Amino acid sequence: MLEAWRLLMALGCIVVSIAISYALLGSFQVQSGGSLAGSSAPDVFYVGLNDSLVACILLPTGALALCGDAFSKEDRGGFSDIVLSRLSNRRVWLWGKCLSITVTCLLYALATLVLMCVFDMVVFGTMPSVTVPQWLAYSGNPDDFQWNRYYIRIALVPESWNYTHLVIVLALVEGVILSIITITFASCAAAIRAKTNPTLLGFAVLVALTALPELFVNVAFLLNPSLQQRDWGFLMDRFCLCFYCLGASFTQTEVGQAAVITSQFDGQEIVASAATQVNSYSTLALVLLLLAGLSLLALLHRYGESGVGRRNARVD
Repeated sequence: MLEAWRLLMALGCIVVSIAISYALLGSFQVQSGGSLAGSSAPDVFYVGLNDSLVACILLPTGALALCGDAFSKEDRGGFSDIVLSRLSNRRVWLWGKCLSITVTCLLYALATLVLMCVFDMVVFGTMPSVTVPQWLAYSGNPDDFQWNRYYIRIALVPESWNYTHLVIVLALVEGVILSIITITFASCAAAIRAKTNPTLLGFAVLVALTALPELFVNVAFLLNPSLQQRDWGFLMDRFCLCFYCLGASFTQTEVGQAAVITSQFDGQEIVASAATQVNSYSTLALVLLLLAGLSLLALLHRYGESGVGRRNARVD
């Protein structure tokens, strides 16, 4: 049975995510002249997935609170080693743990979607809609994609798509991502026998991985202003929707018109491309596979025959 603090922490992450989503929606509303045409209840969840604080820190932290110590909590007193030493096939135990984490994360992502929609429906009287909101829609042709319609980056949606189906699929994908992140931290914490709570450890790592790329970009700009800069990171940005183009191909990394723009600044000619750089879905799949591989290695190191043997030898 889940402890109360786990549920409260997971719910707290959802509440803060809702607040951030509404702050972003308010910003979009101001920029669009006071209204967001075609707004519907799932907008809160969709906008949240476009924010790095929500997608890269808050939701993963909530998932870690629920089951981030799924392996390490049974290491206390050597309970897991006692169980594994009596199992004829320890893979069943390990796969069972991973499956329970995956199911928990999927339910957590779907619960986040439902809570956000219900809150918006009750407070603002909106309803779910299969039609893509006008303020989020674009033609669906990647050549027409322009994320800078607003000052804050957000992934636009092809106007012909079913919006309700889209947010449900995104919730399921988010659940898979959360499960892989959680299993990675849980398995690594068990492998190194971390004394720190995996939730706190994971939160610190997530904050560092999200913030350090931006710090690196700022420092690099100060050192060399003429150096071409990326406005996103190298790992955690793969989990944030705003860095993707919905409707692009699996490996596509450049959208928008690839025209060349020439301008003058302080008497110097500046040449830039109008095309927008985006993350490809293939890199997301690669990152998830790498994290899954890291988790597998950590679990084999800790719970393989040699890992349990080393632990039992120390106990004896």
